[in-house]
Amino acid sequence: MTKTKFIFEEKFISYANVEIYAENEEDARLQFQNGNYQYYDVSDFTEGHELISVTEEEPVNYYQGA
Repeated sequence: MTKTKFIFEEKFISYANVEIYAENEEDARLQFQNGNYQYYDVSDFTEGHELISVTEEEPVNYYQGA
């Protein structure tokens, strides 16, 4: 039996803690905006889920090549 793969895309609200070491708040904000941080802890709590789309992927027969 062949099963088809479906991709569900959704958006939701979550929370994160980001640790940045900086000389001052302005420097920390610049680093945050530039994505210059190593520690990013995302909360397990989420809310406001909204389904954006469902996409069906075409099955690939690996025996015949892709």
